[in-house]
Order: sequence, then C-alpha cells, then structure tokens
Amino acid sequence: MFMRVLNARLANYCESEELLVDEQAGFRRGRSCADQLFTLSEVLAEHRERKQTVVACFIDVRKAYDRVWRDGLWKALWQKAVRGRMWRVLKDYYKKIQSSVRLDGGNTEWFDVDVGVRQGCVISPLLFDVFVDGLAREMKALGLGVAAGEGRLSLLLYADDIAVLANSVADLQRMMNAVEGFCRRWRLQVNMSKTKVVEFGSRGVGRANVTWKGEQLEEVTEYKYLGMLVVKGGRWKKTKEKMLRKAKRAAAMCWNLAVRAGNMSVKGMTNMWTALIRPHLEYGAEVLNSNMDPIWQEAEQLARKVGRRVLKCGSRIPDEAVLAELGWMTMRGRRMLLRLSYWGKILGMDEGRWVRKVYEQGRARLKDNARSNTWCNLTRKWLLELGLRREWQDQAVGPGWQDKLRAKIEDREAREWRRKALRKVKLQRFVQWKTRLGLEPYLLHKDVHQRRLWTKLRAGVLELREETGRWERVSVGGRQVKIPRHLRKCKVCFGEVEDVHHVLFRCPAYSDKREAMATRVGAEAPAGVIVAMKRVQRQRSVSAEKTVLEWMMTGGGEAVGMEMIDDVMRERARLLGG
Repeated sequence: MFMRVLNARLANYCESEELLVDEQAGFRRGRSCADQLFTLSEVLAEHRERKQTVVACFIDVRKAYDRVWRDGLWKALWQKAVRGRMWRVLKDYYKKIQSSVRLDGGNTEWFDVDVGVRQGCVISPLLFDVFVDGLAREMKALGLGVAAGEGRLSLLLYADDIAVLANSVADLQRMMNAVEGFCRRWRLQVNMSKTKVVEFGSRGVGRANVTWKGEQLEEVTEYKYLGMLVVKGGRWKKTKEKMLRKAKRAAAMCWNLAVRAGNMSVKGMTNMWTALIRPHLEYGAEVLNSNMDPIWQEAEQLARKVGRRVLKCGSRIPDEAVLAELGWMTMRGRRMLLRLSYWGKILGMDEGRWVRKVYEQGRARLKDNARSNTWCNLTRKWLLELGLRREWQDQAVGPGWQDKLRAKIEDREAREWRRKALRKVKLQRFVQWKTRLGLEPYLLHKDVHQRRLWTKLRAGVLELREETGRWERVSVGGRQVKIPRHLRKCKVCFGEVEDVHHVLFRCPAYSDKREAMATRVGAEAPAGVIVAMKRVQRQRSVSAEKTVLEWMMTGGGEAVGMEMIDDVMRERARLLGG
C-alpha cells in the first residue's frame, strides 16, 4: 500500500512537470499500446503514400528491468529534481534486496541482488521510464527522425520496447550510435538476436546496412511490435491470422474447461468468451481494419461458432438467431465501438501529443484526397454510417460519448439484424418474438436439455417435420424433389403439418401433456392468456394460440413452454420408436 501511494505521488509529479517525454507511453495514465501502434502505423502509411522510405530499428533491451543500474537510477531521479525525502525513501527501499530460488521442491540460500528494479513492485515500471528517459532526450537532440505532425519523430517507447525511426540508413546509423553510447554509459544491454531493422517503402531485404558495436543488425520484412506484426506492405493480414489462431486455441481451452465443469451455465460460458477468447480478436482494434481491408469475416465466423457451442444447438441454427439470443454484438460492431471510442479519446488529448498531431495530419490528408489510406478514412465512414456526421464536422464528442456511441451502434446492429433475419423463412416467427437484441431470460434456466429444445424451437430448427421435411426427398416423375411444406405432416396423427402450433395446441397424441400445461397456465399466466388457453381447449383458434405462444416466448412463460416442449418431444420419440 505504501508503494502504491509513493507511485501515485511520483507519477503525478512526473506528469505535472513533464519529466517524461511524450514518446514514452509505457505504464502512464491515459496512455496505452494503442497510442504507439496508431502513431507508427499512421506515420508509415503517410510515407507509403508519398513513396518515401522509413528505416526503423526495433530494439530489444536484454532483461531490462532486471539489469537497471541502480546508481544510475538514483542519478536520473536526482537530475529530474526528485530529491529530498522521496529520493531517500526510494534509495532506502532498495538498500538491501535479497532473493531465493525455488529449486527441486526447496529453496536456495538467500543472496543479495544489487541491480535491477523489484519484480512485481507497482513503482518499478515508472522507475524504468525515468531511467530510460535520457535516451529519448538524446535522440531528439540529434534532430533526426521522420516527418510527422509538422515535426520530426525520432523514436517511440513503451517501457523497454523501443522503435527508432529515420528517413535513411545513414541517419538511422547515427541514431543507433547515440543509442549505443547511452547504453554504454548507463549499462544497458541490447539483445542482438531480437533487435531487427525494417526498411519500409522498399522491396526485399539486404539494403539497410546498420551496425551495432561493429556487428551488422539483421534486416527483416516484418517485426512483432507490441504484440502486432508490422509488415513492410502496411497490411494487417498476418496479424489477424495470428490473432485468430490464438482465439481458436483459447476457445479449445475454454471448451475443455466447460466439459470438465459439467453443464456450465450460459452466463459462465459467455464470461469465458468475453474474458478469454474475444480479447484475442480485439487487441489493437483501434488501429486495425484500415480502409484497404475493413471486413474480417473469419472473426465473425468464430464468434458465431462459439455462440453455437454456448447455445448447444448445432450448426443448423441461423447466424442471426445465435448472436440475437445471446445478446452479443457482431465483431464488426465491437470494432466500431473500440475504434470510435479511441477517436473520442484522441479528441480529448492535448494538441501537443504526438498521437493528436499525427491524427490531425491524417485528417488533413483525407481532406486533400478522399481515397487516402489514412486511419481517419474508415473512422469517418463509420461515424457517417451511425448518423454522427455532426460530431465528425465539429471534431468534438461532448459528455456521455460512450453511452451515445454504444446506443447508436446497438441501434444499427438491431436494424441490420432484422433486415437479414426477415430474409430467412425459418426466422419469420422468431422476428416476431425477438423484440430486442439481448440475452434471453430462458437461457438462464438450469435444465440444459429444455433450454436447448426451446432455443431450437424459437430459431425454427427443432426436429419437427416442418424442419426435417426440408431434407426429405420424394420421387416425382423419376426426379428427386423436396417435400412441399403442406405435405410435411405429423407422423403421429397424420392430421396436418407438424409445426410448433400443431405439437403444442392441436395434436391429439399430446392431449394429456396439454392439460398439464393448461393447469400451469391457469396458475401462472395473466388473465388474457388464461382466457386464450381455455379457448384453445374448446376449439381451434389461431389467434388464441398465438396469444399463449407469445406469452411463452416473451411474457414470462418460458418455463411452462420449455417443460411442455420437453414432454412433447419425449412422447413423440416414444411413439415413433426413436
């Protein structure tokens, strides 16, 4: 707790006095990996449009936190006017640090640790930021780098992840010489095997001859920076493939957990989706989906596949029913939410921030060329699609932006869902019952079998002849043709088409089940539904059947309906010998 208080005070002091360069985003309030990824991708996109090269060196510091030179750290803090009691407390905190290693079930003897910052300590990332801040300032003093936001951007840092940017190989070599000098003075070590050079805007490799301590650094065509593959061509295809593989592995792990746990609830499985699977598909969504590739169908397919497993209804349930029953946004909707939320965050940034300057430059490019491959292009398109033209024109979002944005996206999702659902014959009843896109209460029912049957019934895929007749064929004039709907009659009574109305209200084979249902309706349903149920018992009435069925689907009678359909399907299987 004491170190949390100390960290908060030191962080506030560093931010208020601007002791850390803007290029450093690591573990600072209001900053994230997305800031660095956005800045880098926009700078590269701009130079790509102008057919200019950017030579970048991605530096990996070996055991960065473990090898911090402590005397150098105290000097760096002192140089930034962190003195007096704060300085003494920090130094005393590191006065004597000992560690022990667990080995073969036992612990080694305690030994002194004289270098590095404490592992797992809340203040360690901030201390490291202070320690390497001098590197950024030395690099900026060179006056080199790449044109960005009416200035020159020489490097980007996220704690110990360093990207050095230059317009030419010669400039990059000068900058790397400066990095080498800083590392020598401050006792930092660079991992040569993981430090790579990428020349964006050129073809192939082998042209960028950049050395470190006389040894040439390897040039590559792509580099994994802050978890995303940055490639020379500017596309995110490989990053998406990697994210998709991770999400699929996470899904497989989650199903193993669900199987071992038994019949896990829908809510529990949904939590696994939102916490363990979906984040793999959303990492970097703020910058992904450039104007060149705005649609990611593989992610949508995986979301629907996971949804089907959660519902336990097989592959025949329509896509529109899967996400609607669970109340999940499409992955496109989720990406819109994350991207436009980040847009609102950018507008709230100080105009001196690199992220804001790069954004404004991208917006200017879009004004000059409507087809410019800038981040602003797709952002503007999505804002206009949501009816937020005024926000784009004013470049202001105002209070309550998150709530307003979510409401707009949810409204769009609902309209798009309804448009697609109305095209599918088997969802005609479902569209009438489904009044909102949200988790249906019946999915919280503990009986998995009844829950599954009810989902199938609602989605039009329950194994009644109305549905199974689609797969049956009859010979007509030597040709195999589908059985027309009006001939898909009940195999128990052979009276009429076997659909939901027939099995729940009309088939004589289930009259005893129907009587039990009527008793529960009389005890639990509103007066209007009770009257309709009595009418159904006396005579055939489509309108009365619809009233009772609507109460089961949307009015709180799900438990009655699920129990009835479970009894009916069990009796049906017995009568048909299934």
